[in-house]
Amino acid sequence: MKDFVFTPFAAPIANFIAIGGFTLDLESAHVVMQNGSFLLLDGAVDVSGNGLGDQHAVFLLASTGIGTTFSWTATAGFEDGTGTGTGDGNGNSNGGGNPPTQVPEPMSLAMLGFGLVGYAVMRRRAAR
Repeated sequence: MKDFVFTPFAAPIANFIAIGGFTLDLESAHVVMQNGSFLLLDGAVDVSGNGLGDQHAVFLLASTGIGTTFSWTATAGFEDGTGTGTGDGNGNSNGGGNPPTQVPEPMSLAMLGFGLVGYAVMRRRAAR
């Protein structure tokens, strides 16, 4: 991922991300929310590579943390290319032009699961 300045944003940024034969060109980025420990950006990218025709996608990028420790999460969704946001029947829509919903990171879900298992074990022991 290339470094970039998001306020003010100077588009486009070619080869913003290159992974596994795919490249993403950053077309726009907007600050949705920002404070001392949280940053949420949304924007648009053009995706190409590995037999994929050029596609336009939207993304959300969130960072939380204080000092030098940060956690990043990101989601992306393809637009349908018609401008209507209705999709093409092949799952190539982002649900009406809105940014996709965030998906929790796997470690958070694992920690929640371990906590629930520990709680169940404690209740079972207390019931004896």
